[in-house]
Amino acid sequence: MTQPTDPSARSQDGGVSDTLFERAPGFIAIFHGPEHRWVFANRAFERLFPGRVAIGGTARDAFPETETQGFLTLMDRVYGTGERFVGEQVRMLLDPVAAGPARELFLDFVYELIPNATGTVTGIFLEGFDVTARVRAEEQLRESEGRLRAIYDGTYEYIGLLAPDGTLLEANRASLEFAANARADVIGRRFWETPWFAHTPGAPESMRGAIARAATGEFVRYEASLQPPTGEPMTFDISLHPIRDEQGAIVYIVPEGRDITERVRAEAAGRESEARYRTLFNAIDEGFCVIDVLFDDDDHPLDYRFVETNATFERQTGLVGAQGRTARELVPALEQHWFDSYGQVALTGEPRRFTDGSAEMGRWFDVYAIRLGGHDSRRVALLFTDITARKETEAERERLLTAERAAREAAEEAVRARDTFLSIAAHELRTPLTGLKGGAQLLLRRQARGQLDPERLAAGLDDLNRAIDRLTALTDDLLDVTRLRTGQLPLVPRPLDLAALAGEALHRAHDRADDGHRLILEAPPDLPLVLADVVRIEQVFTNLVDNAVKYSPVVGTIAVTLRAAHDGVAVSVRDAGIGFPPGMTEAIFAPFGRAENAVASNLPGMGLGLYICRNIVERHGGWMRAESAGEGRGTTVTFWLPLAGPPGPLQGPTPIG
Repeated sequence: MTQPTDPSARSQDGGVSDTLFERAPGFIAIFHGPEHRWVFANRAFERLFPGRVAIGGTARDAFPETETQGFLTLMDRVYGTGERFVGEQVRMLLDPVAAGPARELFLDFVYELIPNATGTVTGIFLEGFDVTARVRAEEQLRESEGRLRAIYDGTYEYIGLLAPDGTLLEANRASLEFAANARADVIGRRFWETPWFAHTPGAPESMRGAIARAATGEFVRYEASLQPPTGEPMTFDISLHPIRDEQGAIVYIVPEGRDITERVRAEAAGRESEARYRTLFNAIDEGFCVIDVLFDDDDHPLDYRFVETNATFERQTGLVGAQGRTARELVPALEQHWFDSYGQVALTGEPRRFTDGSAEMGRWFDVYAIRLGGHDSRRVALLFTDITARKETEAERERLLTAERAAREAAEEAVRARDTFLSIAAHELRTPLTGLKGGAQLLLRRQARGQLDPERLAAGLDDLNRAIDRLTALTDDLLDVTRLRTGQLPLVPRPLDLAALAGEALHRAHDRADDGHRLILEAPPDLPLVLADVVRIEQVFTNLVDNAVKYSPVVGTIAVTLRAAHDGVAVSVRDAGIGFPPGMTEAIFAPFGRAENAVASNLPGMGLGLYICRNIVERHGGWMRAESAGEGRGTTVTFWLPLAGPPGPLQGPTPIG
């Protein structure tokens, strides 16, 4: 039910001054009859109990949840006995109303009787105040005082409270336990006369003087060794804090004593340890230093500063006056890997042992690095040894071992080359020699039988001549290998037209080749000259073209392409022959090197031609390489020679037929 807010509409008792009740600071309600029906409720009541007031209804209907809390029983008793009731800080629990929250209230209230003219009780007058905030504040104050007392008595420090004249007003549990006294034994006495100071000569006088100073407003702090009633002496950090009131007058002094016995002992032990450490620190033969690693905002190590160094540090590193300076100040071009190594130790906390060298310092070091301190520390300790002499000895030993291995391998290779040479040379030389011998014997037999006519004599002599040419070529190749290895192959360089030389080589090859081979020359008309020995480059052309003919099928095409390239002239000899397997690109340029499929095909050759050609080209300042897409897919051999004069324009191949 929605209630009107007009006081006259909320009241059915014309004898009650609505205006007066509305101005009352507390909540007011009037109930009539034994059923406690609402007659009036002021606005303060409605604000405290929104949605509850129903004029004409009963208190039980409005507050059913209070039936078990005693409020309605009290109203019944007051109405029945005629005795008023006064309640203080009475707890009331209210269920939610209109989707509002459940509430806990504390109330000060009074149930007063309303008699009629004959003195008969006709109703109850309720007046009260909401004291919930005050009750909760008092509870919080009690809890706070309890916590403060728990902290006060629970701390291991010795705390008390003094009047300005030094009278002890309060002492915590730790203080009482130190003196082995009850609280009543010391409260009210002068602080310097208590058992805390009685067993230590001079202590009472020192405390009395300190209190006098604190009473003037000075904060006093000093260390003192005090003898408790039993046990060993203890060292305290004693302070006296003056407390002022709002006018600035000293009203209290707070004495505080912190047991620093262990700290004092630890400091003494630390000084002894430091002395021992310092003696060891400067006596060891290893270099030692402590550094602070310096990082940028992204934790990248930039530098490090020397915090401490031992006496051996300077001798091990060659760095003078390092303490307090950074590594980049001392060695500006120091390698970054030093900063990275120490930065990693500083960031991860993982110790590291490593050996590394500094070209800038000209030294090698064996280093052990470990972080000092916790996770946030960037301080690193380094124990290191200069191992430069050892490294130089190892390097010299390794050089000698390498030289020995190289000499041994060279000797073994020379033996293998000799054996290979003897095997191949014997086989290759045997073929033309056999031809020579067989041809000569055939001529002799025919002459003996009278069958050697001029035509047969000419044919026999021609066979002998070809065998001699082949034998001469083999001998020349062997001589060229010897000259190349001894550096005695003569070169007479001069400006040379490679296109003309290639044309001559192709013409000669055409005369020697089978009719099925197609030989093509591709060269631009304005190809620049190169600086080369005409005899040796002609030898290169002849060898490459002869190889292309030898390793190509009868109906194959052999193309020689020339083009200007990179301040020189590049020449490619391309065939459609047997090619070579992958991985043989360099092997075919080795002395006696032949592709596996060439050997398997029983094609003649000593494997010296490409070796000689590459060496001739390289001695001219050029290069040579071979390419093949695989077995049966042809071969392209390309070489390049530098120009004879100023470089010409880069040009592509132009076939000329």
